[in-house]
Amino acid sequence: MRSSIPFVLLVAAVHSAAAQSVSIQPSLSAGAERIAAALTGSPASAAGVPTPVQAVPAAPSRDLTNAFLALHHGVKSKSRLGSLEKAQSYRYLLVPGFLGNHIEDYLGETKKRLSALGLDARILSIDTDGDGAGNLLKIGRAVEESPTPVVLIGHSRGGMHSHDWYRAASPALKAKVVKLALVQAPLQGSPIADIKIDGRFAQIKRWKVAKISTWLGWGDVPGALEELTSRRRAAVMASLPPLTADDLAKTYTVTTTFDPVREPLKAWRYHRDMKPLWLIIKAATGEKSDGLVAESSSKVPGARSIQLDDLDHEDTVLQNPAGLKKTGGSAPHPGFHVGDVTEALVRTLLLP
Repeated sequence: MRSSIPFVLLVAAVHSAAAQSVSIQPSLSAGAERIAAALTGSPASAAGVPTPVQAVPAAPSRDLTNAFLALHHGVKSKSRLGSLEKAQSYRYLLVPGFLGNHIEDYLGETKKRLSALGLDARILSIDTDGDGAGNLLKIGRAVEESPTPVVLIGHSRGGMHSHDWYRAASPALKAKVVKLALVQAPLQGSPIADIKIDGRFAQIKRWKVAKISTWLGWGDVPGALEELTSRRRAAVMASLPPLTADDLAKTYTVTTTFDPVREPLKAWRYHRDMKPLWLIIKAATGEKSDGLVAESSSKVPGARSIQLDDLDHEDTVLQNPAGLKKTGGSAPHPGFHVGDVTEALVRTLLLP
C-alpha cells in the first residue's frame, strides 16, 4: 500500500536513521519504516519493501567547462558581459556544507558577489554538523516560502542535501526550482568519511570524533560523517526517484581536482591542508579529488557539468581563510577568486 507521507519525509528518515538501528518518527507509516530499515541494513527489511524505481540510462552529460572558463575570464578581466536581468527575477538559496557554520568567511564572498550583482541571495540557516533530516525539511520550506522561482546552490554536504531534497520533492516544488547547482557534492560519499568512522575499530573512531566534537562545541559530527559514508550514500541513492530529462536539463555539477604529485609547488602554495587528504583518497580509490570528494562522486550522469582543474574543496567558497584554517595551510587560489567563480557560475546557469 502506498504511503500518504510525502516522499521527502521518507528520505529525511533515511538521513536521520542510525547505522545499526532505525529510529523513525511516529508520524511515518509502517511502509516508510520498512523502506528506511532496508536502507540501513536492518533485518526488519527482509520483506515487504518496494523495489526502488530504476532510472532510464541518462544521456551523456553536457560539458560546459569551456563556456564557464570563458565567462570566468570575462568576469576576471572586467569585460562587458551580458545582462543579468533574468537572474534578478530569481532567489538564490545557498546551502552550506559540512562544518560550514564554524568556518570564518565560508560562502562570505559568494553571498557578497551575488548581492553586488543585484541578486536576492540567502545563505540557509541549517545544521552543518548534523541533523540531515532537518536540513532537508529546511530546504523545502525555504523553496516553498520563496515569492519567486529559486536557484538552489549547494556546496559539498549542502549540495548532497540539495540533490536529495530535490529528487524527493513534490512536482510543484521541483517546478519552482529553475536551476539546481551541486558544487563539489559527495553524492556517492567520501572516502574520508569512510576512513573516519567505518572499517576497523569503527566504534573507537566514532567515540573519538564525538569527544573532539563535544570539546569544540560542535554538533552531531559522527552523524554527519555517517551521512557521508559510501555505504549510507549507496542506500540513499538507491531509494530516490530517478531524475527525469527535465530535471537533468536544470541540474549542474561543479567538479574540481588538483594533483599534488604532478604539481607539488602549487600544492604547497595553496593546497597544503588538502594534500594529505588527496593522497588518502588517491590510495583508496585511484582517483584524483579535490581533497575531500573523489572526482566521480560529484557527477550526475546526464546533467550539465563543469570540470575545473587545480582547485581544492575550499577554493570555490573560501576566499579569506582565518584561524585554524589558515594555520593549517589553507590559502586562496591566486587564479580563482571566489566572487569571480560565483559570478561565472551564475552566468553559466543563464546559458541556453
